[in-house]
Amino acid sequence: MHSKNCVDALAGLTLKEDVVKDLIERVYKQLVSAMPTESKWTDSKYERIKLMPTTAKGNFGENFTTKLLNNIGINAKRVNGGIGDFDILLSDYDIKLEHKLATEDTSNSFQFNALDKTKNYDYVFCLGISPNELLFDIIEKSYVLSLTTRMTKADGGYKMTIRNDALLSLTVSNLKRKLKGIIKNV
Repeated sequence: MHSKNCVDALAGLTLKEDVVKDLIERVYKQLVSAMPTESKWTDSKYERIKLMPTTAKGNFGENFTTKLLNNIGINAKRVNGGIGDFDILLSDYDIKLEHKLATEDTSNSFQFNALDKTKNYDYVFCLGISPNELLFDIIEKSYVLSLTTRMTKADGGYKMTIRNDALLSLTVSNLKRKLKGIIKNV
């Protein structure tokens, strides 16, 4: 009975456009003022990467990783602009890398998204960007095949969440050590 009286009361109101705009503005200001103005990313070393659009982040990551691999003596090529079954080819070893970049979330984890089980790659190079550190891991496709959490879109692939303490700091020695488990003579 109470809700019917409220509906009847509201039905009789005719709100002026100015009143609605004022209400929207007041609610908006209240919500915005309750939001934190700073985050762990504010003025951090890699804040600009965090602020990039998703595609730009992906391109940055693929180009960065390809150049890094070449600089440590691994012949790496970014294939087809990063579009297709895989992103980076380790030419001398015929190893295909799918590249994923994720920025650290508020829970100190990374969501590596849109992993496709049906594409032709051998490993996923996961590049984690935290506010002041680059982290990584190279994960076998067999692990991706075991993932069960899908993206929200039906065709969006799978997602893999990794805590920052489960990734390696991206240093030349850590990268070479990880690559030795994949290829010989690194």
